[in-house]
Amino acid sequence: MSLVALGRGTPEQVSAEAEGLVRDLGEGGGYMLSSSNSIASYVPAENALALGRAAAGQAATGDCGGEGR
Repeated sequence: MSLVALGRGTPEQVSAEAEGLVRDLGEGGGYMLSSSNSIASYVPAENALALGRAAAGQAATGDCGGEGR
């Protein structure tokens, strides 16, 4: 996840980037969505929550990329 998007984007932009990353890279599972090894102190809480919600939402629905999914 881009730290620029996470730190400066809107929650909607963070969600869109996270969903795109999971869609493009997550087929078959085993993909870990993160900003790095931590969330930087300058990241707005709303953006960190948007990242978590996007990842949890896709995991819950099984919408993790690939055609026909």
